[in-house]
Amino acid sequence: MSNKKILFWIEEPFVSFGIAKYLKEEIDADFYSIIVCNDLTKKFFIKQELMKFKKNWFYRDHISLKKQKIDFDYLKSLEDNLGIKIWEIVSGERFFTSYSKYHHFSGEEILSLVEQQSRLYENIIDEIKPDYIAIRIPDFHNIQLLYKIGKAKGVKILMYAQSRFGGLTITEKPDEIIPINIKNTNSEKLKNFKELREHIKEYSLEHEKIVNKFKGSQTQKVNAILHFLTIDNKKYTDYYQNIGKTKLAVTYNKILESIQSYKRKKFIDNNLKKSIKIDLPFIYFPLHVEPEQTLLIRSPFHTDQLNIITNISKSIPVEFKLIIKEHPAMKINGWHDTQFYKTIISLPNVELLHPSISNEDLISKCSLVISIAGTAGLQAAFYNKPSIVLTDVNYTNLSSVYRLKNIEELYDAISIMLKKEVNLSELNEFVARYEESSFNFETMRFAIDAYNNFGYGGFLAESNVTLDKMKYFLEKNKNDFKIMSTEHAKKITNIENQNTTVNSK
Repeated sequence: MSNKKILFWIEEPFVSFGIAKYLKEEIDADFYSIIVCNDLTKKFFIKQELMKFKKNWFYRDHISLKKQKIDFDYLKSLEDNLGIKIWEIVSGERFFTSYSKYHHFSGEEILSLVEQQSRLYENIIDEIKPDYIAIRIPDFHNIQLLYKIGKAKGVKILMYAQSRFGGLTITEKPDEIIPINIKNTNSEKLKNFKELREHIKEYSLEHEKIVNKFKGSQTQKVNAILHFLTIDNKKYTDYYQNIGKTKLAVTYNKILESIQSYKRKKFIDNNLKKSIKIDLPFIYFPLHVEPEQTLLIRSPFHTDQLNIITNISKSIPVEFKLIIKEHPAMKINGWHDTQFYKTIISLPNVELLHPSISNEDLISKCSLVISIAGTAGLQAAFYNKPSIVLTDVNYTNLSSVYRLKNIEELYDAISIMLKKEVNLSELNEFVARYEESSFNFETMRFAIDAYNNFGYGGFLAESNVTLDKMKYFLEKNKNDFKIMSTEHAKKITNIENQNTTVNSK
């Protein structure tokens, strides 16, 4: 493992910093970092001795909206030579879309940022020639760009991401399709559907935890507000993600969001059905959380859920109903606009259900699940129900899952899949292979603790990191970091062994 080089992407709540620290204790390698932080936290990283990187790059020092001249030849080279689809990537950035409440980014500003980011990443990769880039699953365009550029240049990716069973996985790409070979399955040890359903209980509980606890502390909210009101607003708004977030604008928007959230929840409680009383067989489409990386980054051509619902309603057989359920985690983001719900309710063959209704109950009673890229399509298989997905997911290899590529084929796809049954051997094999690639980890508990420690419970990502605060966080979560660093080390070892095998042939 000697002489290996690992480049870490580090940002609040600084989970990757802890992984790097404990990974350095396990393997002999050179560690580098790209650090995303404010000026106060930058001082901590310059002075700290807890984890010494061979070299650091401070991301914000290299990115500015003041640069406007765009080198289109360079951007074109990214597309032609590295296969970087720039507009596809930036279309999934919530700061560049209607989700942004503070600044409308022009095309020139967006391309300027992409050019600066890409040049930074290329310069770093070309300078140190890392063997690995360690990142979390991308949910913003800047980390997605690093991921894409790194892969295009042949760098191996160590990406930690939540698995669909509630733990964690270290992978090279999101939703890597799990190979299924039922010849490997021991037919005498097959679990039945009821036994297999135990595997998804933890996932459901994990989501319930974060919905109930994330941004749930009023004390943290008050502390975040007080901190925001005392920071240097000029420095704060210089960073492109904070542009337009003046103290007055943020105060106004937060008051407005609270009023909107209250009104939307009242509409939900008064108009969305709270019980399943359906006289026809039904097809189930659970709404995704918005904004969310599953939609914006992994399914950039399927972000308009209202349009998708409308198209599904046009494509279901006449004897079926389409059931839609709001995601309970949308309360974190203030729910959808009431007009969104009214449009769904107006569709004659569609019923919209309250977020409190059990997702598992709906899956168990439906005839078919349709999902953009969510876990509901996989959950369906555990209830012996077929599913249709709109993008590649890691469970696409199940024969009970149909990957739709053309919306005009949806009626025929539905007709085909309504007759499908789940192959129990395939599902057992999928679970076995999936568990091999993931590990048990209290993902949500750890994430909540990290945000409580650094990010005011998720209300504000601009905290001042001190040595004492970081020491406390690292020591308190030492066992968790040890698990994560060990899994990273295992992944590296597996990759190195595979490379050795290939080279020896």
